[in-house]
Amino acid sequence: MIRVLIERQFVEGMREELERVVREVIQEAVRAPGYLSGEILRDVEDNNHFVVISNWRSLEHWDAWYASDARRRVMACVEPMLQEPEHITVAEPV
Repeated sequence: MIRVLIERQFVEGMREELERVVREVIQEAVRAPGYLSGEILRDVEDNNHFVVISNWRSLEHWDAWYASDARRRVMACVEPMLQEPEHITVAEPV
């Protein structure tokens, strides 16, 4: 199993829209082979900073999702709202 941590900093004033879009990304990921679970966290000190933590069966499953048309489609909606590029960390339990 691997865990993927995605940090996204959104532009000011788009909170409702960005919460909706981030949920759409998770809903699409849930359908992806190898997806196990995930959660969305919002920084208590910065309402525009979101962290997504997802668990995948393997690195290959994550890589397939990352390169998928489904992710590209939802990210096309997310990217215009980002203040900076998303930061992704892929990790495994030790």
